[in-house]
Amino acid sequence: MTLNPFMKRTPFPLKHGELVFISPDYFIKLVAKYYGHTTVKGFHEINNTNNDKVDLYVKQMKKGNKFPMPYIDMSPSALSGMYGFGAQGIHRALAAKKLGLKKIPVFRLKRYG
Repeated sequence: MTLNPFMKRTPFPLKHGELVFISPDYFIKLVAKYYGHTTVKGFHEINNTNNDKVDLYVKQMKKGNKFPMPYIDMSPSALSGMYGFGAQGIHRALAAKKLGLKKIPVFRLKRYG
């Protein structure tokens, strides 16, 4: 049995983006870059990544709890800096990495409405 701690429901309608399966490390790098950081370490230092939260998520994932799917807004308006939904799921991705998951589902938002 493979551990899948993420809900099947996407955070946005599928017609507005795509569901991809990527490594937790790649997702973390995408998010760091999205927020203008050149390194993942710099991103964690500035954003105060909460290791206690990551450890709690690991325990909950082991118990079978389901978590919302991580996402990143890759729409033209977000990438231009005008408006966007940002990215969510860093702590979930870090927990998945600690559990040894090679790929996680990530929703890439590409457009609105």
